[in-house]
Amino acid sequence: MLTTELFIAIISLCITCFALGYAVGSKSNNKTQNNRPGLVNFGGYFYN
Repeated sequence: MLTTELFIAIISLCITCFALGYAVGSKSNNKTQNNRPGLVNFGGYFYN
């Protein structure tokens, strides 16, 4: 059975792991450039 203390411990562990992963990932120099194509103009097909 999941007690309140165990629930708080699990949530705290998840938040800690997320924060550490975010901190390590944000310092990464391996940034990719946004190479997605631009917005396509449908010439009024969907708008009147």
